[in-house]
Amino acid sequence: MLHFSDQGSGPPLVLIHGYCEDHTLWDDFAAALAQEYRVLRPDLPGFGRSPRQMAPSLDSLAQAVHQWLGQLGVARPVWVGHSLGGYVGLAYAQAHPQQLAGLGLFHSSALADTDERKAARTQVMAQVRANGVEPFLNTLVPNLFAPANREACRPVIERLVAQGRSLDPEAVAETAAAMRDRPDRTAVLASLACPALFIVGRQDGAVPLEASLRQIHLPPNSTVHLLDQVGHMGMYEAPARTLAAVAAFAQDCSAS
Repeated sequence: MLHFSDQGSGPPLVLIHGYCEDHTLWDDFAAALAQEYRVLRPDLPGFGRSPRQMAPSLDSLAQAVHQWLGQLGVARPVWVGHSLGGYVGLAYAQAHPQQLAGLGLFHSSALADTDERKAARTQVMAQVRANGVEPFLNTLVPNLFAPANREACRPVIERLVAQGRSLDPEAVAETAAAMRDRPDRTAVLASLACPALFIVGRQDGAVPLEASLRQIHLPPNSTVHLLDQVGHMGMYEAPARTLAAVAAFAQDCSAS
């Protein structure tokens, strides 16, 4: 069973964290959204307080979430995933196309990694296995924020690095491999049976703007927010705008 937080009541809204994060990423969002929704936030396997899977894939991570939702008796939630959480959401949508009320890609992508990105993932795997997680996080986390926001967001950056120090290096390495090896899922977007949400940072170094623009038109029903002076961490870099975007998306999906 995944470790998780369960707040509020109403239509189910699942918030999935990204790589080297846990469910507390969404603390501020959950406090606001729980006034209207049942907000469910799991720790993905290997992160937070959830035990890791052996040699996970995005499909197996999606299956873990599917089993967890089944145990809770939750059907057709709205799913909003940050980065890795969006990759897992796309794997879920492919395996269970009728079981989502909405899919939000919060700084995420349906595209496969480029060759350059795959090589970088492989390098990360070697680095964390050799040196532990903290040196990697000291580089990773600040670079997730737009340069103009790093000083203002320094307390958040320091907290995210501190939280990540206890991560199992093997879980970090194996999840990097799962992201590296994920397939292109643009066809899943194009045939999506539920509304889609894209939250895109114009200064996102992890999911470049050009990559996002190649896919935002694919779903039959999509809402797009292009945010200037935002990198990969809009929940901290533009909290009011991104919370409003998620709330409006959840309302639209629940109404339909």
